[in-house]
Amino acid sequence: MNQKKIVSTGALCEAHDGILTVELMKQENSGNFLALFCGPWLPEKLQEVCEFARKNHMIIQMDEIISRMSGKVKDDYLQYIREYARIMQEYSDVIDCTGMLHEYGGVRFYWPESSISRGKTKPGSADNFNQAADEVREVLLAAIRELRSYGISAPLKSVEARGLAVPHYLRCGIDKMDVEMTYQKDTELLYSGIAGAVRSFGKDSFGVDLATLWYGGNVHDELWFKRWRTSLYHAFIRGADPIYAEHGFTGYEKVLGNSAAINDPMVVRFRKELSDFTAFAQNHPRPAGLPEAEIAVMQGFLDGYCGSDQTHLWGIRSDDRFKVGEAETSWELFNEFYRRSEWHNKELAGDRDFSGNPPAGQVHIIPYDIPDELLQRYKAVIFLGRNVMSDELYNKLVRYVTNGGQLLLTAAHLNTQTTPDGGYIPYNNGDWQELCGVKTASGKTYRPFGVKFKAMPQSCWVFPLWTSICDPKYPGFSFDAADLIPVNADVLAVNSDRFNDQDHQLKADGGTTATAAKGDDAELRAWENLTSGVIFGNRCGKGEVILVNSLNYPGAAGLKELYTFLMKAACNANYSYPAVESSDRVRYAVYPGSPRILYLLNTEENLEQCAIVHFSGEKRRSVRLAPGELAEIEL
Repeated sequence: MNQKKIVSTGALCEAHDGILTVELMKQENSGNFLALFCGPWLPEKLQEVCEFARKNHMIIQMDEIISRMSGKVKDDYLQYIREYARIMQEYSDVIDCTGMLHEYGGVRFYWPESSISRGKTKPGSADNFNQAADEVREVLLAAIRELRSYGISAPLKSVEARGLAVPHYLRCGIDKMDVEMTYQKDTELLYSGIAGAVRSFGKDSFGVDLATLWYGGNVHDELWFKRWRTSLYHAFIRGADPIYAEHGFTGYEKVLGNSAAINDPMVVRFRKELSDFTAFAQNHPRPAGLPEAEIAVMQGFLDGYCGSDQTHLWGIRSDDRFKVGEAETSWELFNEFYRRSEWHNKELAGDRDFSGNPPAGQVHIIPYDIPDELLQRYKAVIFLGRNVMSDELYNKLVRYVTNGGQLLLTAAHLNTQTTPDGGYIPYNNGDWQELCGVKTASGKTYRPFGVKFKAMPQSCWVFPLWTSICDPKYPGFSFDAADLIPVNADVLAVNSDRFNDQDHQLKADGGTTATAAKGDDAELRAWENLTSGVIFGNRCGKGEVILVNSLNYPGAAGLKELYTFLMKAACNANYSYPAVESSDRVRYAVYPGSPRILYLLNTEENLEQCAIVHFSGEKRRSVRLAPGELAEIEL
C-alpha cells in the first residue's frame, strides 16, 4: 500500500485580526494551516495564536521577520527579536517554519524599477551572468545569516510567484518553498518549475498560496467563484501541501476596487468553498510525495530568467545589454505541452491523439545541477531557455544519455559565452562528438525557408518522412546555423527551399532529370547525399541526442513551429499507461504507489468533459466529468 497523507489547508492570518481568523477556521472547518502575515505580530498576540493552534492541532507559518527590501530584520520586529526567538522555540511543535524574503525573486528579477527603487536588496550592476548570479546568491545568504544571528532556528520558507526562481532559494539553504498563484498565462510552468526544483533538491513537497482576491479578477461572479474552486483542486493534483487562501478570509478593503465585511455573502461563500475543499482533502488522503513525470525541461546554467513580466536578465534593469530576448521567449513554448493538437494537424498519425497533456500529465522543470540519480528518472530532457554550457553540465548530459536518456537541444545551448552581448563561443571549440556526434567547422550559414525530414531517429521518436518531392515543411523557417559536420550522427532533416530536392541535387552533381526518369536509382542517391543538416540524431550509449542545428534559441520566430513539433514528438514517444485521451481542459496526475492513483480534473466551468483512460493496449475506460469535477481512480 502507498503511504497517504491528508493535505493541509488553511488561510493567511493577518495581524489586525488576531485570533479571529483561527477561531473562524476552527468553527467552519476551513483547515489547520495558518500563514501569519501583515505584521507586526506582537509577542502577546503570537503567543495567544500559538496556544490556540496547539490546543486545536494547527500548524503555523511565522510572518516574515526579515524585510525583503532591506535584507534586515524589520523595524517592527527588531525590538522584540529575542522574545520571538524564545516563543518560536517554545512552540516549535506548532510553528512549522518562518517566512523569509517572500518574492525576493520579484525584487531581483521581475518587479518594475519603481517598486524596488529604494530597496537595498535590488540588483547592482554586472558585466556578465556569473557576477549577476553571485550577487543574487550573496544577498540571500546575507539575509539568512542576519536572521540566524538572532537565534531564530525554525526552518525557513519563502513564497515565490515565479516557478523558475525557486532554485535560487534552494541553493542558498531555504528549507521550504511555496508558490503564489497569480492566475497568469504560465500557470502550468509555475507549478512545473517549483515541482521540479523541490524534487531536485531533495524536498518532498511544496505549498501554494492562492492569491485569487488580488489576481483572480475583480468581478466576483459565478466564473470568479468557479475559478477559485478549480484552483484549489488543481493545486491538489499538482502535489501542493499546504494549500491556503491569501487575503479575503475575514473580509477586505479596497482590493481591486472592492471591499467586503466578514459576513458579506461573497466572503461567506469564499470561505465555504475553502471549507468544502478542506472536507474533500480530509476524506481523500493523497499519496505522499509528488506526482510522476516522464518529461523534464532543463533550466540552463546561468539562465537569469524566471518568468513572465521580466524585462532584463538577472534583473539588471539599468543595462539594456541584459534585456530579455528570444532565449527567454523560448519559455512560451512550454505551454505547448498542455495544448491539444488541432484536428487538421498533418503530423498526427495512429489511432489515438494523447496531446493536450504530457505523459503522466506532468512536466518537471529541473535545474542544471540536479543530481544524476534524479535526472535519470526522466525519459526525455528538453532545453528551452538560455544555457551557458560548462564541462560539468556537458559531462552530466553525456552520462544521462549514455544511460538511456533522450535529449533535445539546439546548437545555441552549447554556447559558453557569459556576457549578454558577447556573441557565440562554441563549447569545446565546436567538438561535440561525444554527446552530439558532430563537430563544427569555422563560420556559420543562414538556413532559409523550410525543412524536410530525411530519416527516423534510432530511438522511439517518430518523424514524418514526406520524401524529397514535396513542398518544404515549416515554411518561414529561417535561422543562423553552425557549419556542422556529422561524425557519428545521422542527418535526420535537411534544409529545403524547393519542391524537388532530388532533381536539384542531381543537377548539382552533374546528372540530369532525364536520367533519373528512366528508373535509375540516382534520385535516391541524390537525396541520401543531401547533407544540409537541420536536425542530427546521435546514438550515445543507450540513449539518443536530437540536435537542432540552430544558433538561435527555440523562441526565434523561424524555429518555434519546428521545435514545438519536436517537443510533441518527445511526448508521443514516451506516453505510458495510464494514458489519458481528452481535451486540454482536463488535467491529470498519476501518483506512484501500490496501487497507483490517477486524478482527473475537469477545469471547464460549465461544460461536461469525457476522458478515455487507457490502462493498457486493450483495456480502457470512458470517464464523464461534470464541470469542475475531480475524479480519483485506483490503477
